[in-house]
Parts: sequence; structure tokens; C-alpha cells
Amino acid sequence: FDTIIIPGNCPQLEDTIRKIMKSDLTVGSNFNGLNTQKGLWKLIVDHRWTVTSGAPYILHPMEVASIVGTMTDDREILAAAVLHDTVEDTDTTLDEIREHFGRRVELLVMTETEEKRYELPAADTWELRKEESLIILENTQDIGVKMLWLGDKLSNMRSFAREYRRRGNELWQNFNQKDPSKQAWYYRKIADCLSQLDGYDAYSEYVSLVDYVFNAYN
Repeated sequence: FDTIIIPGNCPQLEDTIRKIMKSDLTVGSNFNGLNTQKGLWKLIVDHRWTVTSGAPYILHPMEVASIVGTMTDDREILAAAVLHDTVEDTDTTLDEIREHFGRRVELLVMTETEEKRYELPAADTWELRKEESLIILENTQDIGVKMLWLGDKLSNMRSFAREYRRRGNELWQNFNQKDPSKQAWYYRKIADCLSQLDGYDAYSEYVSLVDYVFNAYN
């Protein structure tokens, strides 16, 4: 870990990643320091330096892990936070997640992995994919799933809020779903599903940013 430079000079983020990567962690037979380092290194080196919105994309999963780290020290949830986009966005498979991190991490990542339907335009399947993912969130009893989703969606909302201050609703022209009212429906529905976490600062920040960005769509 000491040879990996974490972007952004964020002590809280560094502390969260250290929790994941310490070699003495043994939360399961397939979850250990070596395999965790291999998995995170694959994430960083192979795929995640793609630059989006002027910043390396690796910053998103790192930020998600940092947010989740404010709610839990559970190493498997933290690992899933770092890895949550890998199956959707890279050639990593759920089998590989299970091999390196165990079954629970695989299941957590699975809740953040949409059925993309690559044979169809992404804009045409956006609403269906979101409805399917919300069904999972609405029906889960796993607090780890909810923490993972909150970390991911709060990171998204922070990014949206920065762009919204600068561009207003024009920001949605960069997305598959360009109708802000539908984006508002999705992110407000997530807030409802995550109300169990309303005692955490991350949830309060999420709701505040949703209200700010989607103030015209109540």
C-alpha cells in the first residue's frame, strides 16, 4: 500500500483504504491482504485512470469507500465500495470478485451491477434498468447494501451539484437520461429507500444535495 499514491491528499480516504488493505485482515477464507491488494491494484492500474469531467475516474470508487467508511468499519462493505463499478465498467467478472474477496463482497457488488442490455441504446433502457435496481434496493434487508448505495449515490450527487452550480440543468445533456425530472425521480426514490440511514451525516448530505439539484422537481 505504501507505494500507492492516493489522489487528492485526503487523510480520511487514506485511512479507509488502509483498513481494506492491511495484511492482517482475515474476514473470510478468500479475503486477505494479498488478494485485496491484487484486486485493488487491478482496479487502479488496468482500468480506473480513465479521465471523466477533468478527474481520474479512480477518484469515484475511492470517494465511495471514504463515505462508506464514515458509517462502518466492515471490511467487506468497504471492499465492495471500492469495487462496486468493476463488473459494469471493466472486464472483471463476479466470479473474480468472489475468488479474491469472497461471496459477500460479490453479492454486494452484484446489487450495484445493472443488466446493461448492450444490444440496445443505453438511453432506451435507462428507466427499465433503474426500476430493476430499485426493486433490489427496496427489498433488501442488508444494511451493507444500503450503505454501499448511499456511498455511491452521494458521490454522484456531489459531482452533480458541482456541475449544476456551473451549468444548471444543461449538465444532463452529458448523460443517457437527459430529462432532469426522471433523474429527480430516481435519486429521490433512492432517498426514500435509504431512510433507515437517516442518522448518518452522509444521508443528510445526500438529501440536501438532492433537494438542491432537483429543487424544481418535487
